[in-house]
Amino acid sequence: MRIHSAVRLIILSALLVATSFGRVEGQVARIDQEQQARWAERLRSPDAAERKQAFYESLGIPHDEVLPILSRALTRLLEDLNVVVAEAISMGETLYPREDPDFVAAVSRRVAEIRDPNAVGALARAMHGGWLASEALASFGPAAIPPVVAVVEDRDNHHNLVIHGLRSLGQIVAAQEGALPAAARASVLRAVTMRLNGQQYFTTLWAAMDLAVLLGDPELLDTVRELANDSNAVRARGIHDPEIIALTRERAAQRLRGGSTPPR
Repeated sequence: MRIHSAVRLIILSALLVATSFGRVEGQVARIDQEQQARWAERLRSPDAAERKQAFYESLGIPHDEVLPILSRALTRLLEDLNVVVAEAISMGETLYPREDPDFVAAVSRRVAEIRDPNAVGALARAMHGGWLASEALASFGPAAIPPVVAVVEDRDNHHNLVIHGLRSLGQIVAAQEGALPAAARASVLRAVTMRLNGQQYFTTLWAAMDLAVLLGDPELLDTVRELANDSNAVRARGIHDPEIIALTRERAAQRLRGGSTPPR
């Protein structure tokens, strides 16, 4: 009897501990949710300093533990910052003092790390996000192609944003190993064809050549060969500096020799 009583006591103690632990876990989860909700609210503050402070405080949460309420707020913040960047460019001004470029880059990287599918549009325009933003877009697969193609095809966009779009498309294509749905591939081919022809900033043309070789489309490859072999073809794209013409031809030739690995 004493043994049975001892066993029951042990079992009851274990159940009590488990129940208490479960309550603690629930309290921690509730506190965590409430904290993330407070950060989300502060990220919408009209006070720039308050937004920035809330953002940097929220970095204490691992990216894979960010709740939807905070992810949505971060995505909205990135969308707003993308507008600020675009306005500065349209005015021919530097981003600072309108906004801290390091802050814009940090928000872009954070949203990229979270990989919320609802952030595709914001990431497509997040040229301060670098390769992390492009790789995040690639993780969404073909679903990310329409907003990125829209960025590439918009003639009003700054060449740095267009290059971000072209490189992001390259990451998507590479991640899919070239096996894109027909409609998605057609839209990518159309965007690359546009940026391989007409007046282009030279780095935009380079990014378009890189993606053309990655895609391996015969017509696009013919265009890249023409650029590699004919200085007049490069001039026809609005590039007249002899050194840049030579670099453009060299890059085209190197890409054709090197295969389809997407360059960084």
